[in-house]
Amino acid sequence: MKKLLTAGVVSVLALSVYGCATIVRGTSQEIPVTVMPYGARIFVNDEARGSTPATLTLKRTGSYQIKIKKDGYETLIFNIDKEFKMGWAIIGNAFSWSVIGIAVDIVNGGAYELIPEQIVGELKQAGISVIEDIDIDSYQLVIFLKEDLE
Repeated sequence: MKKLLTAGVVSVLALSVYGCATIVRGTSQEIPVTVMPYGARIFVNDEARGSTPATLTLKRTGSYQIKIKKDGYETLIFNIDKEFKMGWAIIGNAFSWSVIGIAVDIVNGGAYELIPEQIVGELKQAGISVIEDIDIDSYQLVIFLKEDLE
């Protein structure tokens, strides 16, 4: 009986270092990046992290600036921010280890969701701009003007 009680106390203490959301959702989130044309370089907070298409694994505790760059194209910039996510994992703390679990989830990032959950886009060629976009029935006419790059 004493061994069973000791095992129970040790288990509760071990679990108290994790919050419910941290256990269920984790402290990181995968963000798929699909930007055309493929092969564009991805920078997270100005640090190179591969090329498109890719999946970034980011800590839920941070905010990030994502830059997509390719020679001959304009740079795309996306901001990813954390948002407090009140869900079943957080509510579950009220029935288990309460305030400790909620605090752990906030510190570890389990209580947050990164928004947007994916990055999708298309790089525009540098030096080309659309001056008129006309939709005629089911056909689309796009007129481009190539700027003098000399």
